[in-house]
Amino acid sequence: MLRWLYIRLIWLHPVLFRRRFGDEMLDDFDRTGLRDIPRFFADATASLARQWLLRPEFQVIDAPLQASAAPIFQTIEAYKPRPVALLHGGLLGFIPILVTVISIGEGSVARPLDMPPYLPGSLTRDSLPAGNVTATVKPARNPLESWLKLARPYFASMPVLRALDSDGDFALSPWEIRNAPAALRSMTAGKTNKLTAEQCGLRANESSLSTTMTAQLRRQFMNYHPVLSALDADHDGEISAWEIDNAATALRKLDHNLDGRLTAAEMLPLEMAARNGLR
Repeated sequence: MLRWLYIRLIWLHPVLFRRRFGDEMLDDFDRTGLRDIPRFFADATASLARQWLLRPEFQVIDAPLQASAAPIFQTIEAYKPRPVALLHGGLLGFIPILVTVISIGEGSVARPLDMPPYLPGSLTRDSLPAGNVTATVKPARNPLESWLKLARPYFASMPVLRALDSDGDFALSPWEIRNAPAALRSMTAGKTNKLTAEQCGLRANESSLSTTMTAQLRRQFMNYHPVLSALDADHDGEISAWEIDNAATALRKLDHNLDGRLTAAEMLPLEMAARNGLR
């Protein structure tokens, strides 16, 4: 807009002046910064008055020039945009292309590969083409099956887990968590109203150990197993009557994904899972 107004000011000058100095004035204006633009407009306005009032030599128009109504400095002008304008234009052109490419990539849908149905016994070695068969098909490892394969012997060796897991699915449902106090009381048989480390699965020869070593071994056993460690809130090596009453609240602390149930992955010891490549 400012450049257009400046050209209009130059256009108001006498024709001979425009022919001689118009291109230079416009080129100087294109090279200037925003701070100097008011000065250029002031100079052009003063020049306009000076050329028409004090320079009569520029008002003499020869016939060929008078016949041409178009300003010469506009018809032969070789204008080039400034580098900053080219940069801005390039960015404005690149951004829509980038957005379009990203949108196409996110909207693409993988098409399923149509495969003929597999019938038992339809694929045999005799049905393959003659030659050496070098391809080996390995099924993907199922993490759930890996956890269950590790959980079966672990649950079998832990009386507390067998009592809590009433349906034997190697997981504790919300109902089984709420029923945990009753399941643990059934293990006490009404005798002591508490569960010792031995009742929870510890197997140790107490006759060969001192009292201090036995107590330490019990605490270590209870702390090693996540479920027992959660139930043994004071970590004294046994589950007291108060801890049995609060068993449901203690077990919910193991629900790391907050889905309301405990899976085998949340109940198995970290060291055991790491040793089997599950963590």
